[in-house]
Amino acid sequence: MQNLYAASGRPVPPAFEALRSFVERFNLESAGLQTATVRLRELHALLDKTTSPPAGSFYANIGASARDIRAAIPPAQAVASERYRGLEAASLLSLELGKAGEQADDFQALFGSGAQIAADITARSWWAAESKTRDLYQGKDGRTYASVERHRDKLVRWFESDIFNGVRDATRERLDAFVRLNESSFADVPRLYADSAFQPAYTLTFSASGQAALAQKKSQLDEYINRVRHFQFPEAAIRTIYGDFTRDMNVAEGVDRARAVVEHGKEYKGNDKQITSIVSECDPTAAKWIVHPKEYRRLFALPVTNNRKGTNDYMFRIRLQIPSDAQFPVFDINVKLPRELAEGAGREQWYDLITINGTPIKNEGRFRITSPTSDNGYESQITPVQMDKEGRNILEVRFKKSSYRVYEISAMAQVPIMKKN
Repeated sequence: MQNLYAASGRPVPPAFEALRSFVERFNLESAGLQTATVRLRELHALLDKTTSPPAGSFYANIGASARDIRAAIPPAQAVASERYRGLEAASLLSLELGKAGEQADDFQALFGSGAQIAADITARSWWAAESKTRDLYQGKDGRTYASVERHRDKLVRWFESDIFNGVRDATRERLDAFVRLNESSFADVPRLYADSAFQPAYTLTFSASGQAALAQKKSQLDEYINRVRHFQFPEAAIRTIYGDFTRDMNVAEGVDRARAVVEHGKEYKGNDKQITSIVSECDPTAAKWIVHPKEYRRLFALPVTNNRKGTNDYMFRIRLQIPSDAQFPVFDINVKLPRELAEGAGREQWYDLITINGTPIKNEGRFRITSPTSDNGYESQITPVQMDKEGRNILEVRFKKSSYRVYEISAMAQVPIMKKN
């Protein structure tokens, strides 16, 4: 019609021009709304079918799509037409354009925040990631996210999962590195167990599912840490340090390594019999079992004082648990000593105190404690030693020596051999 008016040389009537302008604007806005509606529906569908936490780039891509959609939505101007503003179609179009714009804004804000949180998670900035996730869930930015609420809740769950998995992995990596670095360390073992490696890489403080869900996640982290603290680390350290100890125990570090094994044993809560046996071997206060007669058992005499350059008190303990038909079993205890301990026995007794179940045994009366000499292979015999058939029979030997080292000793129990006077 406009062309006909132009061809006839007649001016376009104002009423017709207003109609033409309104229809043109209405069609443009309708087309823009339709395109935006289709694209927004596609975003909803994409998010609905995405069921597990996506890669970090996902959030930035969705945010960029929402920004493009928002930019393409035309402003609602048809409804402002002076002649046609009362039309219901114009009002409805304006309303739908507003809804589409709000959806696009919600998507853009949601995934803008999501991209920031994803970047924080990638950077392992746990506090920032968790704080922004909490703010997103609680609407601290002032938006209700009404048009994308289900997606907001899904993102919060994803971020919670990613933060937890990231903290868990970081905790594991730090602990694994700590174990590798320190499993052979024997200096100040209690300090090792006070290290921050035995804390989560980050202390979680938020869960949209409530305090019970948060407590469960924290418990999972603590469970792994405790498994390393009380099982994996002490077990690895005990095996490593004991291996180094047995390769070269005749140095000052031998005592330190034995003590380190005992300290690690205090933290160990496993039931590996080899580990508990190693700890017992290195603990001078732990009685070493003898359960078969006439079989020598190796044990270590260790200092129980800390004078590295002078005289120390030494101790070893033996638990005699030998089957016997006698009502009051009696045994001879033979102790083979290293030459360094026995070489002065001809001048003075090699021990300070020997007790059985706390009662001193003295080299007098019917009791004899023979001197270890080169002639008898540096073996001292303690006889007769009466046992409590049903009880714990603990033989304890204490001596002093101007040294700070480990002494390897062998002990054996046997039924007394009748000797002629």
